[in-house]
Amino acid sequence: HAARQIPADVAWMRFLARLVWLISWGEIDIAPILVEWLGAVIEELDFENEARSQTRGREELRAAGIDVVVPEVYKSLCTRRLLVMEFIEGHQVCAGDASLSGDERLSVMTALVHAYAHGLFVAGHFNGDPHAGNLLVTRSAGRAQCVLLDWGLTKTLAEHR
Repeated sequence: HAARQIPADVAWMRFLARLVWLISWGEIDIAPILVEWLGAVIEELDFENEARSQTRGREELRAAGIDVVVPEVYKSLCTRRLLVMEFIEGHQVCAGDASLSGDERLSVMTALVHAYAHGLFVAGHFNGDPHAGNLLVTRSAGRAQCVLLDWGLTKTLAEHR
């Protein structure tokens, strides 16, 4: 359904962007923002793209030795409209999580910050949708780890960053 609705939504957004430009006498041009957003939406709706991004993120974080979990993607089962990945048992991250000790909370959040810092400043490729619904906490061999989900919206930075 989303793929059919997007062209109508984009047409309205282009109209509104043009209207803002006209009303502001050319002072405000939000068209570049619209172009960036549209590209991200199209990428996010393509699960083969998400599979590639998730696999890349998993490999880069694992190679860097960062203690987070990114589920393995089963590429042979994926299509543009279907993403199949490893199931990771876990629960959502929340501020008052009684299942984690203070040291575990610090460890999980430190690993998460390291993962994003690595993506931004080293690899140049990072998950662009870091909200609580895309983060889980799992336990492996008795220790807590952060799980990074939903790699449909990613950003790859230019080499000269």
